[in-house]
Amino acid sequence: MELNLDITGGLMHFLAGHGPFRQKLHAMNIVEDNLCHSCGGVATPEHRNQHCRETEHLVVQEIEVLKGMPVA
Repeated sequence: MELNLDITGGLMHFLAGHGPFRQKLHAMNIVEDNLCHSCGGVATPEHRNQHCRETEHLVVQEIEVLKGMPVA
């Protein structure tokens, strides 16, 4: 099975951990704290994409898309 993956700026930010995530911005002294303003967790890329209630609906949508894909 061939997997076609578009390499986007957002994907690179996520994989590298460098980007508009409060944890990184805090490390660069751009923002005062590294906390997610939605739920109070540490705002890492993983938190934003897997654990935050603000993006939870997006995760549910993607799971539904994956369920519909054929297994090779």
